[in-house]
Amino acid sequence: MMAGFMENLAARWPFWIGISARRILRLYLLLSGLMMFILLMIALTIDMAKYLPDVRLKAENMDQPLAQILLPYLGYRAVDIVTRLLPMACFLGLFLAEILRAFRLERIILAFAGFSPIKSLPVILLFGILVGSVEAALETRLRPWAVFAQVDLGLGAYGRRFDPQLSENPVWFVIGDTAIRARILRGEAPELRDIEMFRGLDQSRLTSVLVAARAIPGGADKIWRFEDVTEWQADTDGRKYRMQKTPMREITLELLPEQVRYYNIDSYYLPTKDLDRIATMRDAETASDADTAIWRRWSAFLLPGAFAFLGASLAQVGYRARRASVVPLIFYALVGYLSIVSVKVLWALGELGVLAAPVAVLGSIAGTILVATALQISQSRARIQWTNLWPNLLSLGKKKPTKIPKTDPKS
Repeated sequence: MMAGFMENLAARWPFWIGISARRILRLYLLLSGLMMFILLMIALTIDMAKYLPDVRLKAENMDQPLAQILLPYLGYRAVDIVTRLLPMACFLGLFLAEILRAFRLERIILAFAGFSPIKSLPVILLFGILVGSVEAALETRLRPWAVFAQVDLGLGAYGRRFDPQLSENPVWFVIGDTAIRARILRGEAPELRDIEMFRGLDQSRLTSVLVAARAIPGGADKIWRFEDVTEWQADTDGRKYRMQKTPMREITLELLPEQVRYYNIDSYYLPTKDLDRIATMRDAETASDADTAIWRRWSAFLLPGAFAFLGASLAQVGYRARRASVVPLIFYALVGYLSIVSVKVLWALGELGVLAAPVAVLGSIAGTILVATALQISQSRARIQWTNLWPNLLSLGKKKPTKIPKTDPKS
């Protein structure tokens, strides 16, 4: 029964499971993996040139072998680097794969067998599904884990930028008619220190001014426990302020502990659970950043396939038959690189709130797919036009044979 099903499937979709499809898919995976390995080695080499002394010092301070600190750190860095560069590796891998197939006359042989470039799209689709699943897992789960593992280890760029230490300078939180100036302590137990809170920003005069030594999250949601509090409250007429001191006071603020814990950390680094919590704060400055990060995670599955499609399409247009046109190939490679850069630019516009998050994220992917589709149509359209025109072209310049009238032999 299974054999009959496979025969029926092969009869209907021969290119999905045929020898050529398997060879093409294997070539795509091989060259994309090779490109990813090269990019990874380059990135790790640059990283080690800068942070290897810190890793060695960390191992000495912890009295542990260097390999016991270095190898986990390299693993964390590799996860982050692969997440960022996998779409580029897919573009380069399929770009080179199509050039290699053209050089080996593989595309020409398949074209004579009746397979146009469009009929090879199912293989690219299958490649996109396989690699897209990896990219989705990296973007949503593995990358946030790897980034904050580096923070816990205290090494690398993330260990410095996201160091869970008390900030030297105070920062501002503006929440409705309330402004808070405080030093923050990031990390598992977020805190506010040296607090100054001003209320009544929408009034002609402030309604209250509060000073506290420390604030920590309370037991309930959006409840903060302020310690060593001194508050000046305005009278009903707003002319005088009455001072009141309390050792501890619970205040409700539209401020989540996650907003303090991950202050000044890009949203796409955050764990999914905490990111979803921050995205619920619609009035916060981080709302657009969080929305863009969420849409990036939802669409991460599509990104490698889109750039793989673009890379294959550009190579098919730039390298036909066995004629190596170096200048056009360099130009098409540059077009692909600019496409990748434009995607990141659109993401940045979404994070800043200039564009809506769905437009910034899905628009960039849709634009990449549309460009690749236009290239595929241009190839097939040329073949169709030539097929329709060649009988007429061959008949040009030839005179139609004149018919000799038949004569009656008796006449």
